[in-house]
Amino acid sequence: MAGGPTLQIEAVAFVTRGARLDPAEVYKGPQRLGKALLDSSLALPLLIQVAQQRQSAVYQTQDTHLKSIASLYELSNTGFSIAYLLTTPSVIRAQDYALKIVPFLAELGEVYGICASIVMQIMRPILQASLLVRLSVSFNQETYFTSRTEIRPRPERAGAHCRRRSRKATEGALAAKRDPSAANSRIASPGSTEPPASDPNGDAKPATQDPKPSEDASPWMPGIEALFDDLKKVAPKEAHDIVGPGFYMTFWQLSTYDLAPPSSKYDDEGANLHALSRQEDTKYVQADRSSDRTKRQTAFAHRSRRERCNMFVHTLA
Repeated sequence: MAGGPTLQIEAVAFVTRGARLDPAEVYKGPQRLGKALLDSSLALPLLIQVAQQRQSAVYQTQDTHLKSIASLYELSNTGFSIAYLLTTPSVIRAQDYALKIVPFLAELGEVYGICASIVMQIMRPILQASLLVRLSVSFNQETYFTSRTEIRPRPERAGAHCRRRSRKATEGALAAKRDPSAANSRIASPGSTEPPASDPNGDAKPATQDPKPSEDASPWMPGIEALFDDLKKVAPKEAHDIVGPGFYMTFWQLSTYDLAPPSSKYDDEGANLHALSRQEDTKYVQADRSSDRTKRQTAFAHRSRRERCNMFVHTLA
């Protein structure tokens, strides 16, 4: 479970999900689940109840039965971390999860009495989505605004934009190689509009350097920095004073597979999918060349399974 979503599916739920299951069979299931949680307004109460149960599962009494407490904690942690925190953001849009389900950071700790570690796990999908949006904007990708003024990248336009920039850079490099004097041309430098100025003696003036950034500029992403004040009300005082709110939130927005990815497990599941892909390829060739019409009709299904396995292998690579 230390890997990403794809590895978790292939390692734990490969029978009912993943590369071995046709997506058409369960295509509408997640959509119906997300819609039911939003329409019934049960998403937030379930989130609070599961989070409170998870942190209260471990308790201390005079006669403590360690096995029963460990079993209760494992069930609560599994239900909270896997059955809810991983499932809910995957079946509900990030905007709905942030605006309609999760309350404010300080409210989770002060009103509902949830500890800091559980609060940060609840906030992690929101922080990750916010950082992805900010990074997309910083790379000068074309963006558009949704109805709630959230900035989101347009993937199909972003790919074309990157290809255009790569093509211009290649043309500039070729032009500079053919004619060194063209290095200062507009083709070699598409973003420049004027050649560098030179003095009457023929010596080119050095290019002016960009102004230094302000020393007061914050090194933290705006999506993280906006929550620093609320974090003071939730995080332990020692962590806030020693680590600081910036590093504290940066650590908690990382997933387990960001900190320590299980490389060997990725290789094992990739090898299993490679073997499954070869089996489906063999079945596809046999069915496609068969003289039996009924068997030939199964060739398309085997080819689809092979392509789906290859897609998951590429995702795990």
